[in-house]
Amino acid sequence: RVACTMETASLLLMLLALVVLLCRLLGTHRTLRWPIFLVISSHMAIDLVLYIAVRLCILAIEWCSFKRRRRERLLEQAGNYDSWRRTAESLDVSEGRDGWRAEPQSRLYDWRHAVATTQRLRVAREASNVGGLISALEHCLKPNFCGVLEQELYTHARAGTKTQIEDFAAEVCASLKWLAATGPDADAHAQEQRKAFFNAAQARLRGELRHDGALPL
Repeated sequence: RVACTMETASLLLMLLALVVLLCRLLGTHRTLRWPIFLVISSHMAIDLVLYIAVRLCILAIEWCSFKRRRRERLLEQAGNYDSWRRTAESLDVSEGRDGWRAEPQSRLYDWRHAVATTQRLRVAREASNVGGLISALEHCLKPNFCGVLEQELYTHARAGTKTQIEDFAAEVCASLKWLAATGPDADAHAQEQRKAFFNAAQARLRGELRHDGALPL
């Protein structure tokens, strides 16, 4: 490193001596005018390139902001939920977010358990298996079951969250409706199971509401 430094210093001294010699022989103006001109021109060219790059970045940001505001206006102008939903889905397709919704895999929730539970609920409901359906629904009463209520799952796409989570929620609702409608037609044991399940669900809901301060103690 010391040798390299010495060589660099020697080269600089030789260059300085050469410049001084040329200035003596040809004059300072003729010797230095072109190097100075090139240095100033290079500096101006660099400034111009940086200015153009900054302006292009600003234009790109403004263009993206304009497109986002335009899309938000389309959603705001929707007259009803169905129209809003169709607009949101078309925007998700144009922005490439529909692929994220269709893909069940995610680190944000236990997607394997959610898929298995959805299938278990559907099979039990279609087979009119009251006991099996209640057993599956009892697990769904847990707060944030499988992590399906994680906030990040509802901020990525406009039209909704993962399709698998929506299928899970729809199947839970369908199973509850079916269970509520099969009371009079079920046998005594199934009716007892059904009654115990809904009582436990209501008690857990009241407990959650009290815990959140939504109901007086």
